[in-house]
Amino acid sequence: MYVMTIFALQEFMRGRPAFKLALPIKMWNLFVAVMSGVCAVILTPEYFDTMINKGYSASVCSSQDSFFRGNNGWAVFILAFARLPEYIDTLFIVLRKRPLLFIHWYHHALTIVISWYTFSQGVAGVRHGMYANAIIHTFMYSYYFFCAMRLFPPPFIARSITIIQILQFIWVFYSLAHMTVLRYVMGEPCEVDHVSMALSWIMDLSYLYLFVDFYVNKYKGESTTAKKID
Repeated sequence: MYVMTIFALQEFMRGRPAFKLALPIKMWNLFVAVMSGVCAVILTPEYFDTMINKGYSASVCSSQDSFFRGNNGWAVFILAFARLPEYIDTLFIVLRKRPLLFIHWYHHALTIVISWYTFSQGVAGVRHGMYANAIIHTFMYSYYFFCAMRLFPPPFIARSITIIQILQFIWVFYSLAHMTVLRYVMGEPCEVDHVSMALSWIMDLSYLYLFVDFYVNKYKGESTTAKKID
């Protein structure tokens, strides 16, 4: 439905003038930055308590009780539910008639499915990706907000955000590999079902490839140009 709607809207906008949407974009970016930051702060105590006192294996396989409980559980719910209103990002792109990249709509279309499914199954192993993503979104949407305010940060900031996103997918890759070995090789009990595991692998590997490809294509050309100027 999401994919069909955005391309139908893109076709609808083809012969129409682009919307400006300056104020809504500023408000939206600020809202997501603050929401992500608050959720990251809430998740921090449980994340490190689990890692330090229970260990890494417990953080991916046997800590469902603490991850989905109390304020931590509410933060997890908010971050999972927020995947739906994040479609507003795509709406802004289409209404402003900006280029709609595959990496953008594929990422939004897949993330909501996997986030909602793993949340419904109580998969505590998603804590690593969710915690990292909340931190990244705090900085990323803050960057977008400053750009919308015409207060452009140094160019290395955007590049650094992309690098951190790639590191996030590498970290999730490690957590998935750890879960896979514990669950399917060593036969240890692990709070993850087969579908969640398969979907998480598909998501992480495809995102890792797409973001590395995006980084190389976007910044390799800039580096080459800079060398020529030097």
